[in-house]
Amino acid sequence: PGVDEEDYVNETIADLGKIIRIVSGNEKFYNFAYILGDSQAEIINFILIHWRSGHFAFSLVRSLIDKARSAIDGSATYIFNRDEEGLDFASRVAAKDLVAVAGGLATAGEWRRFIAQGEDGIWNLYWLKSSEAMEQLVIARSLPLSEVYDECARVARSYHAAMFLGLIWIVLGIFIMHRFLLNPVSDLETAIGPLFKVGKSLPEIRDPVGEVLALTILFGQVKEGLDQLSLAQALQENLFPSNRLEKGRLRIEGKSVMMEQVGGDFFDFFPDPLDENFVYVFIGDVTGHGLAAAIVVAMISSAIPIVVKNQGKTPDQLIKIINEHLTPILKRLRMSSIMLMHIDTRTGEFALSGAAHPRLVHVNPDGSFDFLEMNAFPLGANVKMKVPSMQSRIGERSAIVFYTDGWAEALLPDGEMIGYDGFAQLVSDTVKDEEKPIAALYDKLEKLTGTTSWSDDVTIVLLEFD
Repeated sequence: PGVDEEDYVNETIADLGKIIRIVSGNEKFYNFAYILGDSQAEIINFILIHWRSGHFAFSLVRSLIDKARSAIDGSATYIFNRDEEGLDFASRVAAKDLVAVAGGLATAGEWRRFIAQGEDGIWNLYWLKSSEAMEQLVIARSLPLSEVYDECARVARSYHAAMFLGLIWIVLGIFIMHRFLLNPVSDLETAIGPLFKVGKSLPEIRDPVGEVLALTILFGQVKEGLDQLSLAQALQENLFPSNRLEKGRLRIEGKSVMMEQVGGDFFDFFPDPLDENFVYVFIGDVTGHGLAAAIVVAMISSAIPIVVKNQGKTPDQLIKIINEHLTPILKRLRMSSIMLMHIDTRTGEFALSGAAHPRLVHVNPDGSFDFLEMNAFPLGANVKMKVPSMQSRIGERSAIVFYTDGWAEALLPDGEMIGYDGFAQLVSDTVKDEEKPIAALYDKLEKLTGTTSWSDDVTIVLLEFD
């Protein structure tokens, strides 16, 4: 209760991702995919299946473990299940030392790393961790020490190659400075001399600069990628409303602070194009961060103002329309939560619908608060999914706060999260006492978290009704 599918996805990926980081790049991705993926390697889909079933007791995992037995690097995967109804899985016979250590991991998040001899006589590096998301599981990986040594050697070679390449660039930089910057006049005279000699032509370059040219092209591609990221950031910022909206008895404003240059949070509010007395407000959070999440944000944020032009459609019907078009495109590689409200600016009556998004905070005139909750799968999980809805009234001198889970998951200096109830209390204390409540909330968040960095995008939308 109180934990949605995205939390399980993110926490489980974090568990397994840390466990398998001892292998190299290509092998890491392959092992990660078959541990988490289905037959099409759709990673998130597998995690959701496991979460719904509760145990690793189905044929898919057995087939995946069978695949692990063919790993050419000698690595192995072990999944120990403390639940009596669950099953243990392993891609090879687990060493006695491994079983003993796994049985001793009693605390969620506890881990061990050790070197021991396997049943086949080969010395291995073992890494175990008690899952934070699924406490009944201990997940382990092993890798032969010979592979570890080879990996260290590869890293050392890469380091020396990088140092050598850096030295070449330093020498090349000194040459360029001397050749083109320290003696520019004489060099220019030498270069243009053939132009003034009858019958002479410019020298033909027969030998390109080879690796230097390739690196120059690579740097150009990197710069182009950074330019695209900056463009995506500018486009995403334009998707957010720049000013507060005041209409009838309703006042709305919002703000988003992204963890990276572009993020997965989105929100907007605008008058109903079919009835000026109503306003639409929505907020959502796409799984992941970066450019891929920003593309999905742009798709959803651009689609909502279009679909609301359908006469007589309720918020839950509008969400279904968006989901039916979005799911085949995303193929469960990205999902999104959403809350969509249609509110009368004269009376405060509203219709609300949502999917997999944190419950809204309803602040009453006396400072007390309650929650508006919508339980459903996220957008992109299923083409034909049920979307809950409700109708209510905001009430005079009351407020409703939309937000993303970055607020509740922000870490305090002692390592504890603020939590949803803690955030709701923070909101109720701030909305009634501050002239600029949103700015005050961000200031309070910075003071509460101290030097601890925020781990997710932090977005909020505030509705106030006179």
